[in-house]
Amino acid sequence: MQPVFYKTEPVHDKMNGKTIKDWEAVMYSKTKHAQSEDVLRRMAVFALGLNQQEAESTKVRELTGGYFNAAYELTLADDRQVIVKIAPCTDRLLTYEKNIMQAEVEAMRLTEEKTAVPVPHIYCYDNTHHLCNSDYFFMEKLEGLPYSECMEWMTDTDRDQIEESLGRCNAQINGLKGLSFGCLGRIKEQKNSWREAFAVLLEDALDDGMRVSADLGVGYEEVRSPVSHNLDVLDEVSEPALVHWDLWAGNVFVKDGKITGITDFERALWGDPLMEHYFRMITEPKRPEAFLRGYGRTEFSDHEMIRRLLYNIYMYVIMIVECYYREYEDEGQYRWSVIKLKESLDMLERRNGRK
Repeated sequence: MQPVFYKTEPVHDKMNGKTIKDWEAVMYSKTKHAQSEDVLRRMAVFALGLNQQEAESTKVRELTGGYFNAAYELTLADDRQVIVKIAPCTDRLLTYEKNIMQAEVEAMRLTEEKTAVPVPHIYCYDNTHHLCNSDYFFMEKLEGLPYSECMEWMTDTDRDQIEESLGRCNAQINGLKGLSFGCLGRIKEQKNSWREAFAVLLEDALDDGMRVSADLGVGYEEVRSPVSHNLDVLDEVSEPALVHWDLWAGNVFVKDGKITGITDFERALWGDPLMEHYFRMITEPKRPEAFLRGYGRTEFSDHEMIRRLLYNIYMYVIMIVECYYREYEDEGQYRWSVIKLKESLDMLERRNGRK
């Protein structure tokens, strides 16, 4: 089976924040569970305590930029705006995506309670399925724009300030510690060691790919074997840290040169902070110096570089395989991820020569 793809338009590269020609901005995804305005208004009555007149006056606008959940902006009768996110209603999910909305809510509430990191306040999380046949939650609408949408017209100084502040925020998130390693929404599958937990995560992703005959651009054993050979470096990770794992520029909101909020914690897990998005770039020629300065990490050992390459490989496998499950309209993510997976495997092989 091949992914179902249709058209392309100039958009921002999700991974690098650059405008490219082959990535669709408004993503169609088979996992998006759309709801009628009538259902959304009834959900708002339950979640926000609106009366019938207030509900009828509520304006609804679909937010089309996401890749997984359906999302809507609701403008209430008093002009307040809130966001509702609705989980997929399908069994056709990657293994790590099970209970993913529960994980997002838990991670956001924990971050809001235990850190100074700005995150949207969650008004209501409903997993009863009595109004909508999937989980959903209502949250505060963040002020400003996604950093990915405004970074190009910022000065270098302004971008450095944002990314240094983001480094400090990310360090606070990673400062939250858990009791075991693995996905927040899959407690029974969590492990006592990071080596074991990560091995399971990768094997789950490869199994997900094999179920739909996903073409990784390389053989499955060409991924499995070199990763398995390097798992010993993961024994250096002894404490489970809260990892956002999707903290790219599109999930950071900014206004007047400051971060107003961080969102989309759905991939959160207890793991190694080096999994975070901006650490991906420590393996590339142009490092995110401002972010690293804010985070408080500027030097990395050979073993830490290998750990980051293992996380790159895992991430690119996920990004390839999800194209088959979500049936994106545009093939840009698929093509880009195949290239990056091969590059990361080559880099790991070269690093192993120095191990």
